[in-house]
Amino acid sequence: MKQVNIKITYGIHIILNMYHILLSILSKNNDLIFNISIDIDKLKENRNDIDEFYLNKFKLLVNEILKINNVYIHFNENYNLTDWVTQGNCPYIKNEEIKILKNNIFTKYKIENIDISKPYICINTKIVNSSRFFNSNKDKKYNFIDKYHLCKNDLFKILNNSNYNIVLLGEKNIPECKAYNFHRDNFGNYIMYDDFKNYLNNIIDETYDNSSDGFDLNNWKKTCYYLTHSKFNIFIGNGGGIHLYSCFKNCIQLGVTDRLLRWISKDNIKTNFFNTIDVETFLNKIYNKYLVNIISIPRSGCMIFESILNKIININNLKYSYCERYNDKCTENIKSCKLYNTNKNCKNYCRFVKNHDWDLTFNIESDKNIVMLRKDLILQLEAIYRQFNQKKNVNYLLEENQLLFKDFIKSNSPYSKLNWKDYCINFHKKYKNKKDILLLYYEDLVTNKENELNKILNYLNLDKKKDYNKIINALEYKNNLNKKNYNIIKNIVEII
Repeated sequence: MKQVNIKITYGIHIILNMYHILLSILSKNNDLIFNISIDIDKLKENRNDIDEFYLNKFKLLVNEILKINNVYIHFNENYNLTDWVTQGNCPYIKNEEIKILKNNIFTKYKIENIDISKPYICINTKIVNSSRFFNSNKDKKYNFIDKYHLCKNDLFKILNNSNYNIVLLGEKNIPECKAYNFHRDNFGNYIMYDDFKNYLNNIIDETYDNSSDGFDLNNWKKTCYYLTHSKFNIFIGNGGGIHLYSCFKNCIQLGVTDRLLRWISKDNIKTNFFNTIDVETFLNKIYNKYLVNIISIPRSGCMIFESILNKIININNLKYSYCERYNDKCTENIKSCKLYNTNKNCKNYCRFVKNHDWDLTFNIESDKNIVMLRKDLILQLEAIYRQFNQKKNVNYLLEENQLLFKDFIKSNSPYSKLNWKDYCINFHKKYKNKKDILLLYYEDLVTNKENELNKILNYLNLDKKKDYNKIINALEYKNNLNKKNYNIIKNIVEII
């Protein structure tokens, strides 16, 4: 068997890289033995806040991470230096072959006495600017400390409106040591912990007082457990923690892909996390993780549904935020967002946003989307006609009313380039068989009440054991159209 000797620097983040690198190489070549040399003296020099107690914890953690067949760890071993190569010079490390494995050691830890029954997200507490991009020129484009301060108020509003628990991971403060002082003086670092504690709701604080406690194996396993089972994870800046976050699903980063990930396949990185340097893109990506679009044709029961939704959310003791999008109704602001046909998000980051998709150009980007229709296109058009003409009942036996109805469905809506008939027909075509949405029919909502309510609760991950009887009993189905009137307007629709 061939021995390969690799000398690496002390950082846990590089050791994380080595875990994926070594597994990828050894899965294809079992005839290799890797000796990994870790310079403890260098660690002690740069992290002078670390004593022997934490050094022993560090060694235990390294042995846990690199507990791989045919891999041997050496701390300060005096081999002939000509026998050692750095990671970048190892001939077996080829970018296109190295992958972050979905089912890796970090996703398999099990921790007792941690309640993960309620949805939560994780966020890091320390921002570090990247030395590769944020150099002596102090390029503002890559100053993620400034970008955080620019967007933090919107970020807090988004996270608080989400109703998710927020798990804080990382340090409470930055220690005085050579490594961190160098970053602070040359690139910048910042602790967000106090901001999060003061302005975020539903906090689960899993941070530690001493930065070196990150070397503790139990803390490490707990962090991995939280990251594994979260709805998604947020990472701001370019600290070493991004290497750990990248091992898990659904990471959203405001930062750059760090150079220490350069050995990993770029396509593989993209499947694990999303990163951007643009603040608006970052905020919208997070917002779309909990935003629920309520996409409906007018007169499909949207007002009834909104009333149900409000009661459901209140029964679950959660914050209710709803944006009407067109009218003066946004629960976070006295004025409407007036978004009309744009694909822009609610300015106030409401969780529930109504949308009629007037020109049928709306692109679904959020994870949750509820679509509301009537099963019968004739009843849909007739209900819209009565609403826009402010009529409760219409006698379609009268020729005058037939002509008025005919002219109406051939006309455009106030917000659309399409006439009412084409809008309704094409809306049905666009959404009726669309995957990954919750499709609700008005008729079912008001007649098959309990079944539809359970669909809504399941889709929104809400507690089905609560008492919703008052909501169910309040629903009532009304159909003001008799058979003769129905057949008349059906003929009108079909001949147009």
